[in-house]
Amino acid sequence: MAKKIAFINFKGGVGKTTISVELASRLVYYYNKKILLIDMDPQTNATFYLMDYDTWEKHAENGTLKNFFEYYKKGGLTQPVFDLKNIITDDFNINNSIGRYRPKKLYLIPAHLELMGIEADLAFEIGRKAGFLRPDEKVEGLKRYYEILHLLKKALAKVESDYDYIFFDCPPSIGLLTQNALVASDGYIIPIIPDYLSTIGIPFLEERITLMKDWINQASKSIGIDNEFHGPKRYGIILNRVQIRTWTPLEFVSPQDIIYTRLITNKDLSPFIFKSFITVSARVQEASDYHMPVSIRYGRKYYQLRFLFDNLAKEFLERV
Repeated sequence: MAKKIAFINFKGGVGKTTISVELASRLVYYYNKKILLIDMDPQTNATFYLMDYDTWEKHAENGTLKNFFEYYKKGGLTQPVFDLKNIITDDFNINNSIGRYRPKKLYLIPAHLELMGIEADLAFEIGRKAGFLRPDEKVEGLKRYYEILHLLKKALAKVESDYDYIFFDCPPSIGLLTQNALVASDGYIIPIIPDYLSTIGIPFLEERITLMKDWINQASKSIGIDNEFHGPKRYGIILNRVQIRTWTPLEFVSPQDIIYTRLITNKDLSPFIFKSFITVSARVQEASDYHMPVSIRYGRKYYQLRFLFDNLAKEFLERV
C-alpha cells in the first residue's frame, strides 16, 4: 500500500514542485521506488517539469486532473468511482542524452489551468447549500463538503497498491484541491526557504489543517458517519534554496542563520526539520526548461545537487 504525502506551503515560490519532483525522481532512479506524482496545482508547474507543452496538449482534453473533477461536477457525486488509470501517464519527453535514463517507475497525473474554475464551482455548490437556514439544506451542504473532500481518496483506493509512494504537489492555498490532497494523504511535508515570510505561515498552516479536520468530523456526524477523521501527520519541514558559505562544512549565510536558529529552537518544529537541505542553484531553476530533474542528470556540474538530493532521499526514507 502506497504512503501518500502532500507537499504544501501557503507561500508560493518556496520549492514545493522542485522538492516533490526531484525527490520522486531520485527515489525512482536510485532506490527503485514506484511513485505516482499528482499535480494538484492549476499552475501546472510539476506537469511542465516533466513534459513539454506539446506532450501536455495531447493529454489536456481527456487525461488530466481536470477530467477527474469534471466527471463529478457534471454527473454528480453519487456516480461510480472515477478510474484514475484513465489519466495516469508516464508519457514524458525527458531527454535521455542529458539524464541517467527515463525514470520508468515515475507516473504522473497532469494538472490543467481550468482546475481553478472547477474548484471555484465546487466551492460555490457547497456554500450555496450550506448557507441556507433550513436545517435539511445545511445537512446537505455538509454532506456535499464531506463527499467532495473524499473524492480523490476514494479514487486512489483502487490504484494505491500499485505504488510505493503517491506525492501531491499542492497549490499555495487551502482550497478544495489542497483539501482533497490532505484528506487522501497519510502525512504532509512543508518545503520552506529560510526567510521570515516562508516560515511565519507554518503555524497558520497547522491551524487550517486542524480546522479542516474539525469541519470534516462535524460533517461526518451530521450525515451519520461514525469514523473519526484524524487528519494527516506532519512528516517534516524541508529547507530549500539555502545559501552556504562553504562546501565543506555546509554553513548557512546570515541572515539565514537567524531563521534557522529560530526554527531549531522551536520545540514544536525542531523535531520535524530535515537535516538535509537543498542549496540555491540556477541548475534547479533550469530543470523544467529541459524537462529533466537535476537529481538524475549527467555531468560533474550536477554532482553537488545529486549529492544533496540523495541525502534528502535517504532521510525521507528514514522519516516517512
